Amino acid sequence: MRRFAIFCLWVMVAALAAAPAGAAGKRGLGQSSGPGQEVSNPGRPGEAGEAGPLVEQAKELMKAGKFEEALPLAQQVVAMREKNLGPDHPAVAGRLMLLANVYDGLAFYYRALPLYQRALKIREQALGPEHPDTAASMARLARIWRATSSVNIAPRARANRWS
Repeated sequence: MRRFAIFCLWVMVAALAAAPAGAAGKRGLGQSSGPGQEVSNPGRPGEAGEAGPLVEQAKELMKAGKFEEALPLAQQVVAMREKNLGPDHPAVAGRLMLLANVYDGLAFYYRALPLYQRALKIREQALGPEHPDTAASMARLARIWRATSSVNIAPRARANRWS
């Protein structure tokens, strides 16, 4: 388990080191600046209308530690994103990370884990294994595996992830 966490951190550092200078300011549509947090861009497709304010409200509630109140908002935003962009769009991965972070904050690791896995899969396919957002997803997944090592959910998740 520890080796996997170290590997994930190594991948993230390598991906960040390999990024060309100035790439941080040139993120594409729906790519995040960190786990579950996307670059603010009100003109993004799929988040017009109600979704933008819902995302901001969910983030504010999470910052205040009100994860129970943020949960329905995050669920609604994921549903809107999937409806507008399709289930495998990279922008959906960012919103899956948001929802997973809410479940993580509630210590519902068994619900956060498949969302982190799905976000990682989408990002690996859409952005490539060396992209910083992919590495961030992998790091969050590794953290959940570490947090759940005593709960015995990590071995099942590992078996599902790598099979």
